[in-house]
Amino acid sequence: MFSYSNFVNTSHRKKNRSHQRLNITAIDTQYSFLKIQNKKTEKDLLSSIAEKDIKEPLLGIWSNERFILIDGFKRYRCAVKLHINQVLCRELAQEKCDAFIGVLRISNDRTLHILEQAKFLNELCEYSKMTITDIASSLNKSASWVSARLTLLKELTPLLEEKIFLGQFPVWVAMGTLHHLKRLMKITNKEIDQFVAAVSNKNLSVRDVDLLAYGYFKGGDSIR
Repeated sequence: MFSYSNFVNTSHRKKNRSHQRLNITAIDTQYSFLKIQNKKTEKDLLSSIAEKDIKEPLLGIWSNERFILIDGFKRYRCAVKLHINQVLCRELAQEKCDAFIGVLRISNDRTLHILEQAKFLNELCEYSKMTITDIASSLNKSASWVSARLTLLKELTPLLEEKIFLGQFPVWVAMGTLHHLKRLMKITNKEIDQFVAAVSNKNLSVRDVDLLAYGYFKGGDSIR
């Protein structure tokens, strides 16, 4: 069971492992799929880092002499693009489950999108075998708070989830327009995927994709 006192207490950690500058090649980004990519936000961050450097440490855990990144993927990608060889990293916890819960607990300060919360929660369920009640207790949340997010994630098709987290399909359209049209018109997952595949990663604005969705699903075969 996760203990917040253990999360904030660094006395048990290995010496000099809590905060240190690491070579960028020592960082493992296997959990990048948990965070939604945003090209505009990342472009703005790139400019800021180019001018002022990275101000906040990247957060993660140590495993087999590799630093497994849990939070800070935008900063990591910016560092790679700017050829920054070393970045400040902070050990968030010693176990993966504790690190995930830690990120969720501090998400009021480091805002996570509701779908990102859902991905972290889903990973916790699959990896730790914790029950929804256990997770809710660890986060000081209700079981319904956890269940609602897991249900939201399950309502996405695998393709739609992939495109959202790659930043190739607007999350606002997915959770608003497509969700509404699916319930209103009994649209199938196959139809959703056909539309998502057609418009993803085409540099369309959110408004463009929203208008296309209404045209595609309500305009008939000729419009499609």
